[in-house]
Amino acid sequence: MPVIALTQGMGSLAQDIAEQLAQELQLSTLQHEVAERVASKMHVSKSLISRLRAGKAGTIERFKADREGMAIYSAEEVLEAAAAGNVVLRGWGATCLLRPVPHVPCVRILRPLAKRVQWLMAELDTDDAELAEAEIK
Repeated sequence: MPVIALTQGMGSLAQDIAEQLAQELQLSTLQHEVAERVASKMHVSKSLISRLRAGKAGTIERFKADREGMAIYSAEEVLEAAAAGNVVLRGWGATCLLRPVPHVPCVRILRPLAKRVQWLMAELDTDDAELAEAEIK
């Protein structure tokens, strides 16, 4: 019942790594499903959960959001998935929640800053390296 918890830096391509790791070890992944389940428990849209996590929610949405409820439901989902085992958990605070568990490796995935800046510049379709680096930092 292996469990691996991953966290990532912007532009690290951790999603690709998580998917390849899960495939090679024949584990499932849990990432976007958490948003669906948390949204269902909170009776809000998945897109609201995504906007809140990304810091893109509007002012009214942020005031109405039950951040404590979102944190509790997210933690429940991560802990339930970890208890079931055979999973790679990416994001959702999995590394923080599972760090005290000795048999769960908690890994941070990064790439060199220059590669991450190049990636973000391509994503934003810009040639402003300073802007991209500032956003990453």
